[in-house]
Amino acid sequence: MKHSMQSGFSLTELVIAMAIMSILTMIAVPSYQAHLQKSRIAMAKADLMELAGFLERQRTVNSCYNGPACDQKETGGSPALIADQNSSVLDMLSDDTAKYYNVTLAVLSNSTFTLRATPDTSTPQNGTGYLEVLHTGQQRWDKNNDGDTSDTGEGNWNK
Repeated sequence: MKHSMQSGFSLTELVIAMAIMSILTMIAVPSYQAHLQKSRIAMAKADLMELAGFLERQRTVNSCYNGPACDQKETGGSPALIADQNSSVLDMLSDDTAKYYNVTLAVLSNSTFTLRATPDTSTPQNGTGYLEVLHTGQQRWDKNNDGDTSDTGEGNWNK
């Protein structure tokens, strides 16, 4: 009678391997989610700056931010602002920004505007605070998500 040698892993070895994999997953997943959140913030910042650049070009051509109808007072939403003949300037947003942020444009006068990207409450970006760009080029970020940008360090987009 021959004794056959069985090869393979014991139950203890498999349990240890699963425990190691679980620990690695517990570390990796939150880190990956934080990275995604940071990349979405960066994309929203880039989109806001692109829109601000478009508005500056608009002002160079028309001497105002609210499109060809500079004599009209705009109070928000700004339907007069067009990127081309058929689309709003807000249609220029990237898919990620449009998916995770609500971007608003408030033309306060012919010579001022505020662009704001507010995180959508139903997305992982909820709680990261809103981002703003003003006509002066000032960049503000409500980093602590308290509803204002008056706290220390919130007057710019730097960390």
